[in-house]
Amino acid sequence: MALRWVNDNIESFGGDKDRITLHGQSAGSMAISLLCVSPLTRGMFSRVIMQSGSTLFLEYNQLNANLQLSQRLARAVGCASDDKTIADDPQNVVGCLRGQNAAHLSKVLWSFNPTSGRSFFPHYGDELLPNNALDDIRHGNFHNVPLLIGNNKDEGSFQITTGNPDTFGFFGDKDPKINKPYAESILLKIFGNYTNPQKYVDYYLKNIPDKDYDLIRRQLYTASGDSSLLCETVYFAESYAEKKNDVYYYFFVHRPSNTPWYPWMGVAHYEEVQFIFGRPFRKPKNYKSKEIELSGKMIKIWMDFAKNGYPSDSFVWPKYSKENRTFVYIDANFRGDRLGSGPHLDNCNFLRNHFGF
Repeated sequence: MALRWVNDNIESFGGDKDRITLHGQSAGSMAISLLCVSPLTRGMFSRVIMQSGSTLFLEYNQLNANLQLSQRLARAVGCASDDKTIADDPQNVVGCLRGQNAAHLSKVLWSFNPTSGRSFFPHYGDELLPNNALDDIRHGNFHNVPLLIGNNKDEGSFQITTGNPDTFGFFGDKDPKINKPYAESILLKIFGNYTNPQKYVDYYLKNIPDKDYDLIRRQLYTASGDSSLLCETVYFAESYAEKKNDVYYYFFVHRPSNTPWYPWMGVAHYEEVQFIFGRPFRKPKNYKSKEIELSGKMIKIWMDFAKNGYPSDSFVWPKYSKENRTFVYIDANFRGDRLGSGPHLDNCNFLRNHFGF
């Protein structure tokens, strides 16, 4: 494992094996949340930074989820049927799948849920993940370390455009007015694995005026982001805080001046990464002066946390918990003094039962 190699060799490069920080965004953040529950990684890291995501997907943490998805995919491309399943005849069904065009398989997978590129996930039941990660996180069976965690304001907007480019344009450039029946059809796919999907559709759309097209669209991408990226991050943070770990939550709300995403998409998923890795310093002509300053501030926060387990020495960052859901807004005028609560607390409370939190 790479993490074991780092532990064994970091001191040869002037590093400290007692101050190793795991850092990931989106799928990387989800992977790190799995490492947080793996017995093989115990004692190998001392801090964690997770940006926009965790592994808390109920349907994807069930042991048979990959098998069910494989059967569904095989049926959709003519490799399986009710009488010919991947469980009963794996050699022939898998052989047929391997003979399919990869781009076609990807397109079919995407059609199952056009707002999500996620499909197959790691199984549990081996040395790396002996237990269902969801159960481990629910019960506090994870490595206790300080956690810096957060989300972007409009996590789900890119999901509905990249998943439905014919309607929205990949970057949202078609700027469509979508009605409630269309939004409902997408939401039924998003909540397709939930008990009573219509209940969740109604929650996000029921009280929206039929002709308020902007709000309908916003509710659609909010639901997508809540159910896939934001609320799972919130639940993970809550669970870590309940075990008396230091948890610091940020909410990134700055829309980059050079973003390719259309204005209606807000502060999309992944937009914070360029500031953390210093792109405004490498390409200053592409950014405003305040954005270069913001990048420097964010780099310092991430570095301070990695070094000391606390994100700032210039202002007080409140610890996050179920009792005190305070987060710090990160915007172009960031000073650490703009605080909020949540995020999306009502929505995440509504979704909470599905995830078992």
